[in-house]
Amino acid sequence: MKINLNNKMCIIGAIKTKHGFQIFKQLDLKIKTKIFSPEIRSGKAGKYLAFSRENITGIWAGMNEHGLTFTAADADCKKDFPFSNQDKKKLFNFYEKIVADFSNLQDAEKFICEKFKKDFRIADILAIGNKEKFILFKFHPPQICERHEISNHALFCTNHFQETKNLSLNLTSEKNSSTFLRLKTVQKLFAKNKKIEEILQNHENGPSEKSICRHGKNGQFFTQACVIFKIEEKLTAKFILNSTTCQGKFEKILLK
Repeated sequence: MKINLNNKMCIIGAIKTKHGFQIFKQLDLKIKTKIFSPEIRSGKAGKYLAFSRENITGIWAGMNEHGLTFTAADADCKKDFPFSNQDKKKLFNFYEKIVADFSNLQDAEKFICEKFKKDFRIADILAIGNKEKFILFKFHPPQICERHEISNHALFCTNHFQETKNLSLNLTSEKNSSTFLRLKTVQKLFAKNKKIEEILQNHENGPSEKSICRHGKNGQFFTQACVIFKIEEKLTAKFILNSTTCQGKFEKILLK
């Protein structure tokens, strides 16, 4: 099976801090999309912070009062696997249930693995974490799930198929330059002790689709929002909406 490997994916990842974790996502889309201000909603597990955008139900990132946090790369490889608007609605509703219904990482992980293998035939990356641990899931059709866990240091990802163990996909720096350039940049800046806020505003190899803060043109992907969840003594989120990260100003919201 030939799968369309591309440079679509947003940067997502996590950084271990002295008091917990920072989990983040840079939201890159092809089409200008209205990103809504975060809301505090209530679910089975209590209050949670919900980030949503136009044309979807459900959310693209969130954190609940227990510190359980998620973000995802959204569905990919639509050229290779049928993915309708109804499937998209189902996916984002599934995302929301993670923080709405679960208070601990173990139960959330079980729900994610069972649900994804049963209901979805897409490539996606889903990140979940709390104050102690961060887990990155890579889902590859048909029903292959890779799991990467950290409890210290940091983990960054820029492509669904980056370093995949289960598929021979020939992901190369020549064909998928944005994947490798952005990953190299984020790792280099982190090694220089740059804050994640600075990293997400960086324009090395750009500003273009190949820089971390992406400025794609003529149908390419460009940055439209970012969120940084801080799971420490307090539960907070810093975010920029409806702007490239370099041009926006970070706002902050406290959940608990």
